[in-house]
Amino acid sequence: MNSKLVWKIVGTVVAVPMLVFFATQTASALAHSKRTVSLNVPVAGITALDVDNNAGRVRIVGVEDATEIKVRARIDDGWRATGHSVTTEGGVLKVHGSCPNFGSNFCNVRYTIEVPTTLPVSVRAEGSIEVTDVEAGVEASTSDSTITLARVDGDLVLRASQGRITAGAIRSDTVVAHANQGRISLVFAESPSSVTAEADQGSIEIVLPDDTVAFATDVRADQGDVTDVVDRDLDSPRTIVAHADQGDVTLTYASS
Repeated sequence: MNSKLVWKIVGTVVAVPMLVFFATQTASALAHSKRTVSLNVPVAGITALDVDNNAGRVRIVGVEDATEIKVRARIDDGWRATGHSVTTEGGVLKVHGSCPNFGSNFCNVRYTIEVPTTLPVSVRAEGSIEVTDVEAGVEASTSDSTITLARVDGDLVLRASQGRITAGAIRSDTVVAHANQGRISLVFAESPSSVTAEADQGSIEIVLPDDTVAFATDVRADQGDVTDVVDRDLDSPRTIVAHADQGDVTLTYASS
């Protein structure tokens, strides 16, 4: 076999996959489209909201005396359609966003959901999570972004793999927050009974209202400074655990 023939064969073997790749990318770009899908679900019979969005961010807003749950999805599709569904299972309203395995260059779903303030909320997302004015507890977990809460009550369980956790005007009795690569800031409007905050690569700040409540505290910063001005009583039924591997830990009052 002569050298020219060999090079032709090699060139063909290399060129064909490249042509297929570029053709696929071009088709995907041409197929990019946007749509908005809205759905109103009567509250009657709904006991909780569960959101699982593998394709973007989630914003949840509590609305006092709401009679409907309003789900709005702003969706970007690529060559293949982005997944979006709203279903009910055992009284739980389930909202799900997802991306196809391929042909999904533009895949994105951005949810805005209005719920009654008294509805428990569980949410998982690839993007950021924002929850405001929810009184019945929040469980939130994001793998690639931030968690932001304001004016919330009920038990809180918050996990962020690569982003910060920020919660303000908290009235919750029990709070658990863990951030792998980000800071944690918890500002309380009412004194909690139990707080656990752990940050692997970030600082922790816990701000309590000015009152006479004492706490049994367990505070540690392996590679950082500790500032703790909160009244301490190891026999107190109220507890605060704050551990940071690589960051500072601050426990203080709002007026400090």
